[in-house]
Amino acid sequence: MQLSSINNRISKTEELIFEDGPVLDLAAALFICTDDEVYYLSSGSNPKYNQYMGAYHLQWHMIKYAKSHNINRYNFYGITGVFSNEADDFGVQQFKKGFNAHVEELIGDFIKPVRPILYKFAKLIYKV
Repeated sequence: MQLSSINNRISKTEELIFEDGPVLDLAAALFICTDDEVYYLSSGSNPKYNQYMGAYHLQWHMIKYAKSHNINRYNFYGITGVFSNEADDFGVQQFKKGFNAHVEELIGDFIKPVRPILYKFAKLIYKV
């Protein structure tokens, strides 16, 4: 039973490689590295390849990178601070929690429009 499941997965992966080429774009991310901290800013993954868990692999690779370069702090960056199952970012919180992340509440962020009229206009346009 288990062997047939593994063979089935191999077969499906071979089909994807045949269709999409030898390099499958599973996920991508943007990180900033300093001497003291690795900042995880943004990422995305291709839903077609979710079963390969590209986003997890990226995070694990960068965590290992931080450790191998004696960087003691790995910053997953923001969450909303709403810690309930109904939170908009509940899935993101669970993802980060899966790496044994520790939540630190900081001051947060805000928007200070330099051109208030243009800002209101832009908000109207992008709302549509």
